Amino acid sequence: MYEKASTTPRLLYGIIAFLSLIGIAIVVRRMLTLIPVLINDYHPSSYGYCLLPV
Repeated sequence: MYEKASTTPRLLYGIIAFLSLIGIAIVVRRMLTLIPVLINDYHPSSYGYCLLPV
């Protein structure tokens, strides 16, 4: 009388949610790395590559 609900959409939504959480975690990690650089201003290294001879 009752039909069993398909588990395919539920599994698909679970996979999408899991991958979305991974993507969000990557974005947050990169933002946390970038925030100190933005707050303290960016100062390139004086030992970096230079096109002009000093």
